[in-house]
Amino acid sequence: MNAGPDETLRWWVDCSDASGRDRQLTVLVLGDRVAVVTPPGETAVLGPADAVGLAQALERASDAQKVVAAEACQVLS
Repeated sequence: MNAGPDETLRWWVDCSDASGRDRQLTVLVLGDRVAVVTPPGETAVLGPADAVGLAQALERASDAQKVVAAEACQVLS
């Protein structure tokens, strides 16, 4: 798993497509939601280590989303 320039909002997880070509999933925080972007029109195939990386990226994105939501509530208060 690799983190983006803003390490709290975007992560990349290595995977492969059904043909075995190297690809990446992107996990990102979009306001109060977490998105998983898959390779276009393909199936992402994860090995055990990459599945752990996806779980970690989703957990970190969920944590970051909670911070974003809390900050939004403070702004509205």
